[in-house]
Amino acid sequence: MSGRTKMKSTFKLKNVQRALLAAGLIAATTGALASSTVSTSFQVQANVNAQCSISAVNLTFPTVDPLSSQTDGATTVTVKCTKNSAYTVGLNAGTTTGSTIAQRLMANGADLMDYNLYTDIGRTSIWGNSAGSWVSGTGAGMGTAQVLNVYGRVAAGQTNLAVGTFTEPTVTVTVTY
Repeated sequence: MSGRTKMKSTFKLKNVQRALLAAGLIAATTGALASSTVSTSFQVQANVNAQCSISAVNLTFPTVDPLSSQTDGATTVTVKCTKNSAYTVGLNAGTTTGSTIAQRLMANGADLMDYNLYTDIGRTSIWGNSAGSWVSGTGAGMGTAQVLNVYGRVAAGQTNLAVGTFTEPTVTVTVTY
């Protein structure tokens, strides 16, 4: 090999080595840049509104004997409210003409029968629809039913009751939350 060819080969080899070295540095720098990260964060939030649902079972008293003592019956009201929601449940007087919270009435035509609804099994606290006469509670979650007992009593001493079925078609149950 002549001196000139050897020098050309050495020059070309050095240029190739320099080019490879430069390419390696560029690749290393690009790799370092590609692995850099920047981060941030964000918050996730959801509000839950208070909700309640309510259902009730009809109250059917046993047969009333006008010559004996009072006649008792019971039913239930079921409340489902969002967890930790305060609520009250009230019962109105019904729709029979003359009916009040203090003295509810059922009718059989023009004949009336006295009865009432209570919050306690001893039937001493009348269940109404105002402060002091309603039932209060705290929701346990919409999937958890809270069953409230409604205690009824047909008053004794109603000796002029007509034979037949007495009804109160609509006692409205209201849940306030």
